[in-house]
Amino acid sequence: MTDAVAALQKSLAEAGDALTKGDAAEAERRAKAITALVRAERDVAEFATVSSGLENDDEYELSGFLRGCLGSRHAMQSPHPVGARIVVLNDQLTRMEIGAHEWNEELLVAAPPYGSLATDPRATIEIVTLPHAAARPWAPAHVSAVRGGSGDVTISWIRCARSGGDSWGPGDVPLGENVETYQLDILDGAVVKRSVTISTPTYSYASADQVVDFGAPPASLHIRVAQLDSGGAPGLNTELTFAL
Repeated sequence: MTDAVAALQKSLAEAGDALTKGDAAEAERRAKAITALVRAERDVAEFATVSSGLENDDEYELSGFLRGCLGSRHAMQSPHPVGARIVVLNDQLTRMEIGAHEWNEELLVAAPPYGSLATDPRATIEIVTLPHAAARPWAPAHVSAVRGGSGDVTISWIRCARSGGDSWGPGDVPLGENVETYQLDILDGAVVKRSVTISTPTYSYASADQVVDFGAPPASLHIRVAQLDSGGAPGLNTELTFAL
């Protein structure tokens, strides 16, 4: 989602001058993406412009955001709370390579200053548990619900690819799982009235089923849909209410 209105003011002194003090042009060259950490979820955003020296040399204003990158649309907030932790996604970060058996296990991690060895006395030592969150299927997009002349409601969506989905060519994006499966929940407030598991990105909610679930065809429909991973667990979901 493009956000051309919001602006973010942030002091980066704690991050070890991640954006180069006092030089907005160099800062913009070195860092074009950030992530905001809120409730253990990360809103990843790219930004177009950066201005430095708002009040101090280590303060910046970022604007011209492209938000919800890398499947993080579910973590977007408007606005994020004051004091939210912001991490600049640049070459000062190091990918942590772990084996499949290490997910959800306690791991001892040493985080040294950029360019230093793990044995550096300045390294921060932490015990962390990684929840396999990055491997979740992304939330479906372009969800719609339309009632036809028969009274049936056609619910449809488009799958989002966690990897290999940048092609602009014809055809669907890569599946990313062993089989294509979705969980669709139809809700009344917080109560799930109907839950179905289906293998295609469309579902016909029959008029007779609507009467069973609600007593009469509802004027609006609150739905939640998620792609299932290869183990059958739901990934990130999209939850919306549609007027019918």
